[in-house]
Amino acid sequence: SGGVASGTFVGIAGNEQISSGGLVSGATVSGGTEHVFGGTILGTTLIAGSEYVYTSGLASGTVVSPNGKLFVFAGSVGSNTVLTGGYEYLFSAGVGRGTVVDSGAVVQVLSAGMVSGAVVYGGGQETVLSGGNASGTIVSGGFDLVFGHALDAVLVGGNSTVRERVAARAFEMQAARPTAVLPRQDLMIERRY
Repeated sequence: SGGVASGTFVGIAGNEQISSGGLVSGATVSGGTEHVFGGTILGTTLIAGSEYVYTSGLASGTVVSPNGKLFVFAGSVGSNTVLTGGYEYLFSAGVGRGTVVDSGAVVQVLSAGMVSGAVVYGGGQETVLSGGNASGTIVSGGFDLVFGHALDAVLVGGNSTVRERVAARAFEMQAARPTAVLPRQDLMIERRY
C-alpha cells in the first residue's frame, strides 16, 4: 500500500499486484498478469496476458495488443485505453472512458457496465450487451453492436455501422375473436455511413 514502481516487466506466468494507494507506471506485460486492487496503473503495455482492475482501481493509458485482455470490474475505471488488438471487458459497474478501438480489437460492455467517449475505427468493434450502456461513441469505419442502451452514437467516415436492438411497442390485432395483444418484439435496426 502506498508503494510506487516504474518500468516493471511481467513475463510468462508472472504476477504483479497493485494494492490500494499503490502506483505503477510504464509496466510491460508479456504473458503475465496484473491485478489492480484499488491502486493506480499508468501506461501499461499489454503485449500478451491479462490486466484485472478491481474496486476503486484505475488503469489509465493501457495499450492492449492482439494477445492482451483488460478486465474492468465493479467500481473501477479503465481510462484512455488503446486497443490495437485484443479485448477490453467492462463488467457490472465497471467504467471505460475514452477507449480507442483499432482494427481487430473489441470492447465489450456487459450488463450494468458503461463505456463513454469510445472511438471505433475500421475493423474494430464495440459490443454493448443487454443491460450495458454506451454514451458518445464515435464510429469511424468500425462496427457498433448494441443490445443494451446507447446514447448519442455518431457515425463518421466510410464503412461505419451501428446496429441497435429497439423494443417495438406491443400492438393489438383485430380479428373476429376478441382483441388479442401480441407480445412485444425486439427489432434490430442498422445505420450505415
